[in-house]
Amino acid sequence: MNDNIPILLKEYAVSRWTSDPYSLGGWSVLRRGASPSTRSFLGQTPFGDNRNNGGTILLAGEYTNPTNSGMVHGAYLEGVRAATWCLEQQQQAKRDATSSTDSDGGETLAAKKIRVVIIGAGATGLACARALHDSKEEKFQGDNVVVLEARSRIGGRVHTVSLESSTKTAELGANWLQRRPHNPLYDLIVTPHQLQIQETDFLQPLEFPTSRRVAPDRVDLIMNEFAARCQAKAGRYSNNSEELDNLKGSVKLQVDDNADTSIQDVLDQWIKDMANDTNSSFPYTQAQLLHVMEGELMVDTGVPLSEMSSQFGMEPGVGEGDAWVVGGYDQVLQIIAEPIKHQIQLNCETTMIQSREADATATNTDNHAPLLIEYQETHSENRTNETKHLLADLVVCTVPAAVLQNEGIKFVPPLPQRHQTALHQLATSQVEKVVLRFSHRWWPISPCNNGNDYIRVHGSKFGDVSEWLDCTDAYNGVPILSGLFSGPWLRDIWYHEDGSNRCEKDIAERVVACLKDAILQEEER
Repeated sequence: MNDNIPILLKEYAVSRWTSDPYSLGGWSVLRRGASPSTRSFLGQTPFGDNRNNGGTILLAGEYTNPTNSGMVHGAYLEGVRAATWCLEQQQQAKRDATSSTDSDGGETLAAKKIRVVIIGAGATGLACARALHDSKEEKFQGDNVVVLEARSRIGGRVHTVSLESSTKTAELGANWLQRRPHNPLYDLIVTPHQLQIQETDFLQPLEFPTSRRVAPDRVDLIMNEFAARCQAKAGRYSNNSEELDNLKGSVKLQVDDNADTSIQDVLDQWIKDMANDTNSSFPYTQAQLLHVMEGELMVDTGVPLSEMSSQFGMEPGVGEGDAWVVGGYDQVLQIIAEPIKHQIQLNCETTMIQSREADATATNTDNHAPLLIEYQETHSENRTNETKHLLADLVVCTVPAAVLQNEGIKFVPPLPQRHQTALHQLATSQVEKVVLRFSHRWWPISPCNNGNDYIRVHGSKFGDVSEWLDCTDAYNGVPILSGLFSGPWLRDIWYHEDGSNRCEKDIAERVVACLKDAILQEEER
């Protein structure tokens, strides 16, 4: 590093996920009182009997995956599950059909052409459409499947951007292919298409300020005690785990909040125990405890610790063979979408899903399609919106949980109260990303030295923490940093005091100032 070379920010890109009406944040997190069964329940059809009449609407996304939530491959697997549901509906109709027509002359689901409308062209929606295409089932081919996407691009919360002056790409959304032993995208997409990937070692971050680093053995000690304290706090809550993890129909959905605690509750009691410890039995200081909690929890969750379930809030995530795709994560989704591009309609924002049984004006036409989809199609050439309608036999709704919580889509009739309750047991991470390209690499190189350096930067207040991926080596020396922010720092950097958005230039400059303060001034001291 040459201290005499001025640090020049050459290019930047900034995300706006928390204010994006089609995401309203990042990934889903279990609130206090929720469990993985909350996710499983949301993945059941909200209308109809799941055992006999599978209904006509299915919710699917990373938030309905009880074991791989918050990750792209978890969303992908939910899309495959949704496609299986569509195929099962068709097979069940064939089994139940006693004739080719209903008593009133209409075609049965088994006999007629079926239209499936998939709402959202993120990982879940694309996986569902692709799985139906690959099934070779005639009734789910061609224009029988329609994917409505509100944005002008596919991918959802996977958003690769190009840095024009450097011809390189970076991620403003999902970054890593996570949990390699459990991730089907490696075998299905990455390996056969020979995509270049770089592994990330999250266990060896280059951390700033260096004076606050905690030794790896102490980090392990603190995290192990954290897990033990969470389990101890769970009490009778954990005794119901078998019932919760096999949630069916009439089984209690919402756990008694008094039986669960938040992660903040656990941390507060921990600090009290340390303050009352007269024998100095804790092999770490309170400052070290808070530093580790900040680094290991704050960015990875993006949700206030007071909202997170201590029993189930820390779900499986980063660290198991994680790798990022050099050249862009969007390559994965483009490959999935290739044979189904003709089924995708961009700039089409779904506003309503209505049962035609609830519509007194509906007539027995169009093969008795039970669902009416209303959407707004945006015409970019003249910036006008046109209200359009589609009739559907089956609908797979893949929009994020936060959008459903915010009633971004109107259901007629409304979602059952149990589904609404379950939805509000989920929080959504409030995180943002920024990509910076500099004139030269002015920051130290991580000791990992494996071409995909992982850096963690802490600020002056608790909760001020950001995580960085140094892409420089993977991009043949082009000095690019990709950073993730949450908590107080995000609010201070992305927003004015009155809550209004700062401009991208202001955000980028503030981020650079934080980096310089943590890295350069630490070295000077």
